[in-house]
Amino acid sequence: MTRRIIGIHEKLPLLESLPLSFQHLTAMFGATILVPILLGIDPAIALLMNGIGTLLYSWVTKGGIPAYLGSSFAFIAPSLLIISTYSGLSHAQSGFIFFGLFFIAISYVVKFWGIKWIDVVMFRGFMQVIPILVAVVAGYFLALAMGLVDTTAISNAAWFALPKFQAPVFDFNAIIIIAPACIVVLAEHISHLIVTG
Repeated sequence: MTRRIIGIHEKLPLLESLPLSFQHLTAMFGATILVPILLGIDPAIALLMNGIGTLLYSWVTKGGIPAYLGSSFAFIAPSLLIISTYSGLSHAQSGFIFFGLFFIAISYVVKFWGIKWIDVVMFRGFMQVIPILVAVVAGYFLALAMGLVDTTAISNAAWFALPKFQAPVFDFNAIIIIAPACIVVLAEHISHLIVTG
């Protein structure tokens, strides 16, 4: 089977661009808004940090890899454990810093040895490029049919608000708890690069 590759500067027809754009938006929105809400963090902080991270990533890759760096669901369980054990997110932040350093180290592994050690299973044809969108649309319509869709929070949300910052507390135990999630996010990230590549 020949794998479809979309070039970075390739212009797709509107009927392909729209679902790809909506897929990227829904993938970004779920992680960037839901993860902070579940962890009790101001979503504005996640949006700001993800934006800064994306800009840095684009600069480091010289714009060669179009990607939005968002939050990951892999951190929810270990972060909630740390938050409940140590009474706050500050301890979990040391694990997040470790995660960033881990990714820097892995980037050098990929630079020197490539990614042949990863095998990804996907749909065929254009469907292999939009699996997240397919899942989100199917899930939304299922939730709609079950009467689970409520837009009250959206209509009541403020248009503008300042984020509330919090300083990290370095905690080795928190780093140990979050460290296994690095492997999960590594697989997510490399899969994302393969799909967008």
